[in-house]
Amino acid sequence: KKKVFVEMAFVGGSGCAAVGQRWCSGGNRSGCCTVRRGASFGGRSKRVATRGMQMVDGKEKKNAAGAAKEIAVSMDDEINEDIKNASASTSNKMLDTPDYKGYSMRTRLREETEAPFRKVRLFVYSASAASAALGGFVSLTRVIAALSGVQGTQPLDETIPNVLIDLGVVLAAVVLIRIDNAAGRKRLDRLSRGAALAKLKVENTDTGVVNKLSAFRLNQRPVLVCGDADTVNTVMADAFPLRRKLAERDVILVPFVTGSNAADDAVFDSWEAGPWLARPVGKEEWGLWFKQELDNAKLTFSKVRGTAMVIIVRKDGRVGARSMGPPMWQKLIEELDALPQKDRFGRP
Repeated sequence: KKKVFVEMAFVGGSGCAAVGQRWCSGGNRSGCCTVRRGASFGGRSKRVATRGMQMVDGKEKKNAAGAAKEIAVSMDDEINEDIKNASASTSNKMLDTPDYKGYSMRTRLREETEAPFRKVRLFVYSASAASAALGGFVSLTRVIAALSGVQGTQPLDETIPNVLIDLGVVLAAVVLIRIDNAAGRKRLDRLSRGAALAKLKVENTDTGVVNKLSAFRLNQRPVLVCGDADTVNTVMADAFPLRRKLAERDVILVPFVTGSNAADDAVFDSWEAGPWLARPVGKEEWGLWFKQELDNAKLTFSKVRGTAMVIIVRKDGRVGARSMGPPMWQKLIEELDALPQKDRFGRP
């Protein structure tokens, strides 16, 4: 008989008890089993277990070594998966954390994708302004010298036009920088609002599946109708006769009722569920989004009371239209029928 100590590190729940029964039970092999709790990793506790047992022959020793190897490989796979998940979670958190201006890194990267040469243009404008400012300063000193009666200076009929030209270049560069920055802020605002909209969750009343609005991208066209219960009911009454035509054109209606959850339930209980209708999930998140939309439009709840705010989202995830008042459903169907099946990029 040979005494062999097998040392195994594994990640798991009960750990010692389950594996201890396998290795340390039976006959005279009730060896010791000690567990030492280590660092927490990925929501699981890493434990190092040392077990001793009496080996009877070489065959049992071989089986024990094989089982220990399997546990070690399984542990490595789980740790690698935890590392991958933790890394992805950290990366997403960093990308979605807003900066001091309220824009996340993900939003800024998307803005740079839409306008890849904006930074180059800003550099050219700034360099031109700096060069013209330096040239204008030199020309201005020559003008001052000529007016002071210094001999041998450049004539005024040459230096004054140079100063005016340099000044014009500086002013033009400043104007172009301001225009480009304003366009960049508009893109950031649009992308930031689109990202907030894409994170909102809805429940398909036909299947009961809960998804983010971003999951509808390339598949359906969400139409968001926001307002009080009476206003939303009026809009849904107009859309109900055309619900099948809307569903055939991948339109799904998402009514958001401001106010209490009871009013929300009353509205949805009044209408037939189906692929044409989805229900908002997360009243607080939807309420914050709606308030931001009103703030961006410089409106208040009192001003929009009795009026529906309608937002039509395209299949590519962008907002196609924002309007106050009930949509003309039949006209919307006709406009969708007139659209090409795919755009110039081959997207639906």
